[in-house]
Amino acid sequence: MPFAIILAAILAQSSAMDARKPVGLQLRAVPYHTTVHLTWPETGAPGYAVLRSTVGAGSSPEVVRYSAKGDLTDYGLMPGVEYSYRVAPLDQAGLMSEAWSPEVRVRTGVSAQNLLRVTTHDLLYVIYTGGMSQAEVDRLYNGVVRDGREFYWRNSLLRYNLNVVPMIIPTYPPDTSGPTMANIEADLRARGVQNNQYDGCFVTGNNLSGCYGGFVILGQTASAYARVCGVPSQYEGKNDTDPTVVWGFTHEFGHALDLVLCAYSGHPEMLFNHFPWAYPLPPGILFDAGPHFDGMGEVLRVYNAYHDFLAPWDGYIEVVDADGDGVPDDDPRVPIDEARFGSSPASADTDSDGLSDFDEMCAGRYAGSNPNVQDTDGDGILDGQDPWPLVRMAPVLWQATSDPAMDGDADASYEWLSDGFVFSKDPTLTMQVRACWRPDALYLHFTSNKSVRVWICLDGSAENGRWDSGGKFAENGSLYSDTAYGDSYIEDGVLIAEYGVPTVRKRSSSIAGSAVSYKQSGGQYLFEVKIPTALGPGDSYSYFRQNDPLINGISLFSGKQLGFNFTVATRSSSSTSQYSGSWATAGEIYSSYDVMLMDRAATIRGVVAMQQCMNPEGHTALLEFRDPGTTRVRAMLPITLDDGAQYEAVGAPSGTFDLAVKFQHHLRRVSPNRTLIAGMNYVDFLQINGDADNSNSVDIGDLNAVLTRFGIADPVVDLDCSGEVALADLNIVLLNFGRVGDP
Repeated sequence: MPFAIILAAILAQSSAMDARKPVGLQLRAVPYHTTVHLTWPETGAPGYAVLRSTVGAGSSPEVVRYSAKGDLTDYGLMPGVEYSYRVAPLDQAGLMSEAWSPEVRVRTGVSAQNLLRVTTHDLLYVIYTGGMSQAEVDRLYNGVVRDGREFYWRNSLLRYNLNVVPMIIPTYPPDTSGPTMANIEADLRARGVQNNQYDGCFVTGNNLSGCYGGFVILGQTASAYARVCGVPSQYEGKNDTDPTVVWGFTHEFGHALDLVLCAYSGHPEMLFNHFPWAYPLPPGILFDAGPHFDGMGEVLRVYNAYHDFLAPWDGYIEVVDADGDGVPDDDPRVPIDEARFGSSPASADTDSDGLSDFDEMCAGRYAGSNPNVQDTDGDGILDGQDPWPLVRMAPVLWQATSDPAMDGDADASYEWLSDGFVFSKDPTLTMQVRACWRPDALYLHFTSNKSVRVWICLDGSAENGRWDSGGKFAENGSLYSDTAYGDSYIEDGVLIAEYGVPTVRKRSSSIAGSAVSYKQSGGQYLFEVKIPTALGPGDSYSYFRQNDPLINGISLFSGKQLGFNFTVATRSSSSTSQYSGSWATAGEIYSSYDVMLMDRAATIRGVVAMQQCMNPEGHTALLEFRDPGTTRVRAMLPITLDDGAQYEAVGAPSGTFDLAVKFQHHLRRVSPNRTLIAGMNYVDFLQINGDADNSNSVDIGDLNAVLTRFGIADPVVDLDCSGEVALADLNIVLLNFGRVGDP
């Protein structure tokens, strides 16, 4: 039935509402600044009509929107205005029943303080259940309502929220061959779905023709469908979800987002999620990502116009964010909030590890780090200093002074690079990776409790991601084809090394100059791998520019970054196809982790002036080597002060870094842009005292710490190092009150 006819019928009925006794639904309204959240008990009706009027303005009730469930957020309201609401169920034809709810009046707030506005789109999720068991339907439900929705939320950096409304239809879907969604559109209309009732629509079911996105149906509803198009993923570890539909939704609704919702709103810059056809990238965008979920996650992260959708896609909600950290406190309308995440709504950094609750929630593609544990992955690096809080991967790969012996043993040339798995189908499998490099080869040493096959995912242009090599290597001499190769060895160019096979392979062929040595020792399987720099072409489908240099593999030198990940499976359970058997990944699947090559050539000496500390001898700290202008830590060395407050750090990396140091109860100080050369270097630091609670600021917390420990020999709060917390320590806090350390 046309929308105009329904609207006329509703208004005709509403004019007689006051003559009827209000019956039926009990409406609840929660006001915010420019929104009102409405809820009511569901009756099993196909939908509901919500009417609104402005109290005291003499306005007639108007239809706000239709809702398929007992939950609706009315947006775009005026602050400080009183509104009246009523709701009534609709029948299958979209006509209103007589059971209007009693009127509810509510006034919007005059201030937006402690409120966060979140762009929210209503998504109709249609599951045609023909040929499915209830267990399959449940898995499809979770694949979008829980997992796909959460993926969009986390990777949009909590800027894009999908209000998913499921519709279960107990039959096979209409024909979509073409591809087309015209037949699905007609079916949904017949079931009472109105034009523009939803911002988006995603359909799944057996016998759909392929997987496609970017349709416009039901007025201006951006739509997609998928059932069979899947990729390996960490969602395979969940027994209650359908991993195929998680990817089908994530990818194909991504096209509804980029081709319709963003493009029609005047923002065509959202990246097309087929690579490398999104290249050349718009100015200012760095796309450091791999394929599939990793690439789609980065698409959502680098897009910056979620606040600017045009009507009818301009919906949003307002949520409470008391500590202003960008994370909603407790609101079931978003996929994750502080209450469900376990962080505190009263603190922007619940565990004081230097990583905010917001950054903890967005730490990974599929999951956040732990907001109540300072070192989530247990690698000895606090989350706030760890470039990858979820992944046990060293930020630095050190140069060896000579070539390793290649005898299967990990000699002194090797240092720890990675251990453990972010995801594993085999909970009994263990593996540690040690590594080093020489100018002509990369060396890896694997220790495992089983005979394994390892897919070495290596990105030679780590700073540019999988798709942009910064060089070119022609396939069949065609430099500018879509199948030109780059220096990324991930998907079709992944390197394979395994226990018992003497060479590294790529595309089933041995790599010239590679070697694998292996042995068993103490119940462990050891194998040592040499990967030469002359690797030949890597992955296909890499973007390059005409003036990019020709490349033939990877280059290794101090200051260079390589991207690493490792996929592992027992040889007995797998084939040479990646993600076969009971596979595990050292990092999140498809992601690469940038590791800097360094040469231990420098020594640093200096003096640390510890303000108001009577006895600096024996004080220790970690000297951090950071990428200039960032807080990304590339290496750390422990330093200890002598009786003259001097330190010496031997084996420091050469290169240009920001040097950061924070001693106990002092503020962090950064010496920026220091170039360290082979030999001796001198760097001094001034440390400002008073940070008794180690928060990197001198504030009320430090004052409380001193007062509660007053008169006690507590070295943590003994700021002047006198042996007792006394008046002098209180004076230090007062002297520096309000000071904040460098990030």
